[in-house]
Amino acid sequence: MMYSLAIVILLSSIIGNPVFAQNPCDGLPQVIITGEVVAVKHPIALVRDSYGNIYHVRLGPYWFWKKQGFYLKVGEHVRIVAIQKGLLLFPIVISSQDFGVFRIRNECGEPLWRTER
Repeated sequence: MMYSLAIVILLSSIIGNPVFAQNPCDGLPQVIITGEVVAVKHPIALVRDSYGNIYHVRLGPYWFWKKQGFYLKVGEHVRIVAIQKGLLLFPIVISSQDFGVFRIRNECGEPLWRTER
């Protein structure tokens, strides 16, 4: 009888508690920078902040930008929310007075162009 009760408790604890996948966003540092675009050569843009730091921003494919009607220009002031991986920034959102808000990746850094083709 005790053996059966132990099995029932064990099974109910296993079946009753769903197993969740690890959040893919865990541990990815997000940064926010504001600055001026100093160079654009798809898929990379260089952005200089007010302290003179230069950031290498991975824009993604040119066709995605063109399809959405967004363009970065040298001299443009931008605000970028990005995931930092080493020396590269992978933008989630780039915003500018000139073109508004352009979402490039989801919050976990997965490219939106994967669903656009």
